[in-house]
Amino acid sequence: MSDKMLSPGAGFIYALSLTALAFILRSEIVLAAMVIPNFLLSLYYGRKKVAWVYILILISAPGIFLNALFFSNYGTLYTTILGRPIYSNCISSFLIVFLRIAVIGSVGAFFVSYYTPMEIVKGLEKELHFPKGIAFSVAYAFRLMPLISKDFGEIRKVRKQRGYRAFPLTAGEFMTYAAPLLRISYERAFWTGVAMELRGFRLRGKRRISSREQARFEK
Repeated sequence: MSDKMLSPGAGFIYALSLTALAFILRSEIVLAAMVIPNFLLSLYYGRKKVAWVYILILISAPGIFLNALFFSNYGTLYTTILGRPIYSNCISSFLIVFLRIAVIGSVGAFFVSYYTPMEIVKGLEKELHFPKGIAFSVAYAFRLMPLISKDFGEIRKVRKQRGYRAFPLTAGEFMTYAAPLLRISYERAFWTGVAMELRGFRLRGKRRISSREQARFEK
């Protein structure tokens, strides 16, 4: 950890701060400026590990635009698409929401590509004094990102072999990705918990049994 410019604790605060700012700021220029450095750093430190994050962000763009088109399409006329007028507030709302998601995704991608799960656990426990359970949960969540990327690639390969589109465009196609990913992640989390308990990991300390409870057990 000493060879890194940011310790895991400082990196976590940095990621958390930018995530909070993403929800507060409404300037497209500022949000874009927050995305670019984190995007470049995450690709530099772990291109294969985090590429799927940006693929999912791009996949979300059509849905975000449709939402802006239906609920925020007013203001001055900007352009016309297929005979439908597109107003300035629609474009602005789309960019703000899309860039907010891009900020959160790029910051998370940088964090997970820059630190190993063990560095995250030790940093959160020693630097920020997080409880062991929370530190482990955060590290495990980031550890899942490259595994989900691998699962995502395998599902995409199967879809291409069966003649389907590699990337989902409809809600039904999206579920063909989401359902298996959720099922695999649940199974992985369950067996990870079992394995950690077998290795002696406990979130609760040992509780002393009172003399009354001990007498009850002896009956």
